[in-house]
Amino acid sequence: MVLSPKVAASLSLPGSCFILVETLLDYQESRRTEQRSTTPMQRALAGMSLVDILSSLAWFIGTWAAPEDSGALYATGNQNTCRAQGFLLQVAIGAPLYNAALILYYILTIKYNWTSQEIFRIEPWIHAFIWIWCIGTSIVALGRDLVHYIGPICWIADPPECWLEQIPDGVKCGAAKKYSTFMFCVPLWVCILATIYGLVAIFLALRTTVHRMSTRTIAGQHTNVMRRSVADVRAVALRAVLYSLAFILTWTASTIWSVAQWFDHYPFWISYIWTLMEPLQGFWNVLIFLNNRPQSREKLARSFKSLSRKIFVRLADAGAAPPTSSDGKNRINTSDRKIKLQSEHSSTERTSLSMGNNVALHTDRQVSVNFDTKTTEWVGNNDESSRHVIVTTVDVTHASMEDVVEGENETSL
Repeated sequence: MVLSPKVAASLSLPGSCFILVETLLDYQESRRTEQRSTTPMQRALAGMSLVDILSSLAWFIGTWAAPEDSGALYATGNQNTCRAQGFLLQVAIGAPLYNAALILYYILTIKYNWTSQEIFRIEPWIHAFIWIWCIGTSIVALGRDLVHYIGPICWIADPPECWLEQIPDGVKCGAAKKYSTFMFCVPLWVCILATIYGLVAIFLALRTTVHRMSTRTIAGQHTNVMRRSVADVRAVALRAVLYSLAFILTWTASTIWSVAQWFDHYPFWISYIWTLMEPLQGFWNVLIFLNNRPQSREKLARSFKSLSRKIFVRLADAGAAPPTSSDGKNRINTSDRKIKLQSEHSSTERTSLSMGNNVALHTDRQVSVNFDTKTTEWVGNNDESSRHVIVTTVDVTHASMEDVVEGENETSL
């Protein structure tokens, strides 16, 4: 249980960051074009991603934030770091709340045919309620001194003294269960029930909408517009179903663990699944997000290719370092080799060689450049004249580009 949340959080954190960045870029584009390019669903997903970034950081830290005297594996923190982690993990209740908001937007769109402008009227209130609940309950947990080490993390729990056979005087036990149930478990259960209801409502609305559109005809034939409308409704419903299933998959184990703690029963397999699945919310979200945005998939693929290319080049450079002299400076040795560059041009290609104020045009010719340690000769043959340019080279490790090449033109008839 120590390593599993770190692995899950390392998958979720980049996914949530990517969704948030893409949403911000879309918002900037909408400001530039004076058009609203982000939808209420995308903004809710961005809010969920921000919550997931905070909670994923807390999950990745794991037992590192636990006090050293807690007996946790790899514990290097203190009570303050434990309280900070508990604060962030209580903020994580925003993810279920945003999932409920997301399913609400889909129901309003599919079943009641609300437009984005109509949803926008209630959207600020939903965002405000979610963040007030997240921050407010986290502050209450800290103010009531309810955050303590429990299992692999620090969260709302009774003090460690409550687990002793003889509880010291003045230690209050039992309050943590009440607060955690009210501030986290009850909202989570409500969101799960709302999501299940939303799935059923979307399924029924989708069936009704598809049936209504499929029976409409113009001159006895289905129109392409109707077919596209049916496809669009199905695509929106599919996204709603996928986000809902990802939410249920992520938080079911946490729900079971919350019920088990009421009976002071903490089976290992429930705790393990809980610590593995809850940090994966952002990972599932980014997979669904990319499935609906081919341009984002292409951008991500280009980024991975560019990153892998840079890593390969750096590894190749590190494996084949140039020889060094006794004074530690890199030195290029060309005395034992010659580099020959050949360029063949067709009859339609024209190139120019410019040395000072003299320009020679070359057509239908082969140009070779030979480098050695002392001199380099460039021979160009032309029907009108042939120019021999002698280039004197100097040590490239100590000279600039202006000092390396000194040319003089010699015209031979």
